Amino acid sequence: MDEFIADDVIPVLKHEIDAVPDLDREVKELLFDRDRIAVRATNTGTPVKEWLGVPPSGASFEIVEYAM
Repeated sequence: MDEFIADDVIPVLKHEIDAVPDLDREVKELLFDRDRIAVRATNTGTPVKEWLGVPPSGASFEIVEYAM
């Protein structure tokens, strides 16, 4: 993974896993156009520690993500 993930991103990913141990990312749609990629994904989980400035409440979340 070190080969593909920048050093400054690794602490962010470790914090996510610590705060949301059941974090799941599911790719729903993946599009390619020459040298470009677009993805639509669903992120789900239940935070056990503060994450993105929100304290844990025991509630799960679902976030739809679009990235290019």
